[in-house]
Amino acid sequence: MTEQFVSEITASPDAGKVPVRARRTRTMVAWILIVLFGILTPITIVSGWAVKTVTNTDRFVATMGPLASDPVITTYLADQTTQKLFREFKVEDKVKQQLPPAVQFLAAPLTAQLQTYTDKVVRIFFQSKAFQIFWNKENRYLHANMVAILEGKTPTSISKTQAMIVNFTPVIVTAIDELNTKGITVFNPIRTQLLAHRVVTLQIIDPKQLATARTIFSLAILGRSVLFVLTPVVAIAAILVAWRRRVTALRLAVAGLIGSTVALVLLKVLRTLFTSHAPGSQGPLAAAHVFDALFRYMQSSTTWLVIIFAVLSALLWLIGPSTWATATRRVFANSKTKIASSTDTVMQSEAGQRAADALRAMLAWKVRYAKQLAWAGVIVGALVLIIVQSTGAIVATVIVIAIYEIALALLVIKTRREAHMPSPNSDSQEQHQDV
Repeated sequence: MTEQFVSEITASPDAGKVPVRARRTRTMVAWILIVLFGILTPITIVSGWAVKTVTNTDRFVATMGPLASDPVITTYLADQTTQKLFREFKVEDKVKQQLPPAVQFLAAPLTAQLQTYTDKVVRIFFQSKAFQIFWNKENRYLHANMVAILEGKTPTSISKTQAMIVNFTPVIVTAIDELNTKGITVFNPIRTQLLAHRVVTLQIIDPKQLATARTIFSLAILGRSVLFVLTPVVAIAAILVAWRRRVTALRLAVAGLIGSTVALVLLKVLRTLFTSHAPGSQGPLAAAHVFDALFRYMQSSTTWLVIIFAVLSALLWLIGPSTWATATRRVFANSKTKIASSTDTVMQSEAGQRAADALRAMLAWKVRYAKQLAWAGVIVGALVLIIVQSTGAIVATVIVIAIYEIALALLVIKTRREAHMPSPNSDSQEQHQDV
């Protein structure tokens, strides 16, 4: 019974009716669409990330927000801020000027101790709630410049550097005020200069890193939202054109699996390139955390797509006619027989009969209202698609809706078929009457 059911749902509706030449043409067209689907899958993933994360200010701020509480990032920013402060404002020379000539040789060790203490105070501030508020506010301002650079434009505020820069002047002023409360006033002249519009900035992404990001972004924006329609249309067209539709669906799932895996591999490669350009000893680690934060939605969506396509490939293979698939189904069928035998024993009891009646009533209700349930699934799926934002969630929702609709249709077919089949009890009663 299981093999007959599988053969019915996997057989082509045009088998024996389509000429050989037409079959070859349709198979070739289906293969072209399958390859195209495999190519479009990673591009669609990247486009989904670019459109929904990079070009949306709120989503970008939400993406970059966790970096403000990341110890690796806050430590890196504190160290860079302190080093920049001492280097640009020549703190050692100022300390040397405050010492008598006889002990000016102590300026270097005193400056080193002062820098260590300053770095500690700055780290505490970078771990505070005030810095998280500042970080989110600065990211909103930064986002407009970032999109402009990724699109190849040249904003006047960053035309000379072509890099992602954050203005840390308010952070420096706050840190100096904090040091003043500790009795360290050597930075007061620097504070005056900062308030006179001398800006201290930190480079988050350098030009080489930005060139890598611009390549990804250009590829993503090329397709934009068109790919969200084109990619599923290509898959549907391949199934409709194909002569052997189950095999084509299996090949599409494998192509999607390969495409999604390629996207994951490319993410790993780009991560390596991104971190390799980071300056300093702590730069690569901080750059890796920035990359992971910026691409985390794309990473999770792609991982879910790999899982979905892998499960779909396994299911489509399992209902196929291959030797291993047939053997696997036979094992399940034998297990089903044993379970059914045990279930029959249970069903002979009064409680089992009540459960069976309830189950039959539920199945009959589902068959009676199959159309309404099918439309309800479509409506719920449409509402979910409006709410979700990630590419993986969109694809997963479409697949779940498809599985729900197919399962509902198969349930109706099986229930109606069993309703028209005579039961063994009725056959034995007719034979008894004939005798």
